[in-house]
Amino acid sequence: MKALSQCKPCRCLMAWGKKLSSLEVRGSYQMDLSLYGEEAEGNALCAHRCDGSVSYSLWKLLAVLGALVLGMTMLRALCGLLSRLSD
Repeated sequence: MKALSQCKPCRCLMAWGKKLSSLEVRGSYQMDLSLYGEEAEGNALCAHRCDGSVSYSLWKLLAVLGALVLGMTMLRALCGLLSRLSD
């Protein structure tokens, strides 16, 4: 009998998993911050410009979102249980 890692469907799933795990969510941003006083009409007292980029692994992002949804679901279930017990 072949080892499980030699099975063609398993190899296809492993290759698909490797491709999926290498996906990233990337973005770039440009932000201008300015501070205006009450008497300054259109003239900023000071200004700052930020440029940058972010990159997150899709797996990590989905894991964080899943943990948040699971936590909120557990909190809702706990609140529902406590409200039933108090009635």
